[in-house]
Amino acid sequence: VGQIRQQFGIQLPISALLLNPTIARLAKLIQDVAKGTSADALFSALVPVQPNGKKPPFFLAPGAGGTIFYMYYLARYMDPEQPFYGLQAAGLDGQSSPHTTVEAMAAHFLAEIKRLQPHGPYYLGGHSFGSFIAYEMAQRLLKAGEQVACLILFDTEAPHLVKRLQHETTAQWIAEYVVTFEEVLADKIVAPYEPPSSPDADAQWAQFAGWLRANNIMASGEEVTTARHLLEVFKLQLQMPYQPKDVVPMRAVIFRATDWEDDTRSEKLGWDALQVEPEIHLVPGNHMTFIGEPHIQVVAAKLSECLSRARLGN
Repeated sequence: VGQIRQQFGIQLPISALLLNPTIARLAKLIQDVAKGTSADALFSALVPVQPNGKKPPFFLAPGAGGTIFYMYYLARYMDPEQPFYGLQAAGLDGQSSPHTTVEAMAAHFLAEIKRLQPHGPYYLGGHSFGSFIAYEMAQRLLKAGEQVACLILFDTEAPHLVKRLQHETTAQWIAEYVVTFEEVLADKIVAPYEPPSSPDADAQWAQFAGWLRANNIMASGEEVTTARHLLEVFKLQLQMPYQPKDVVPMRAVIFRATDWEDDTRSEKLGWDALQVEPEIHLVPGNHMTFIGEPHIQVVAAKLSECLSRARLGN
């Protein structure tokens, strides 16, 4: 991404590389963006992770940070006839303004979803923070008289049980971000992260950039700008208060990760307090590793099964 920006003056999201995995397709995308024919779609909220197939589409909101790159690993093991769309947060391009409330994000995503699918039944999901978005979307659809055939919540406690982070310094937020990278990319991290020795924020970002390059997560200084955008969205989302109001009773499927060192969470993760009747599925891994190899294969199989049963009305 950084090299493309340096060479052509074009900012691409990470999802664009995954959607255009060959040199020929990527070259055409760069040409189209340079001509102004594809620029508006690059940072669309609705990202076609796997757009093909005749089945009803599944829409998944990602965890804090708003990037959907890990969904491609999930889609790889899904039925090729299952359309799969990720919901990408505003603000990742450094140009649009990030949303500041769960309600605003849900309204924005629903508007995009309805452009593709005007009416239900809808199949929705959310991972971590994205579960709040998915739940809020489902509630709005139900109140509007639409059918939500399936809501899948990936290892997330109900919002009233989740403590919002309130870090005070850049160094603390970077450290929080590093933990996320370390959990998702555990087997690929070769250089440990050292806490910054300087109180200067720019120096801390430079040190973070060095860590990213040392672990081949981002290859150039240009991509650290992208990381800053990601962290800004990450911070906003982890601090967002969310208190659902006038809830409509509904059912949901919860994928609950089993590899927690000290899992003191309630059996239904608190969702029953919001009049949600949960169906619990246990999946291997912890809150982050269950969306990576090899656990993602189990998650994909269970997800496919749940979507299939929902289509049949079970």
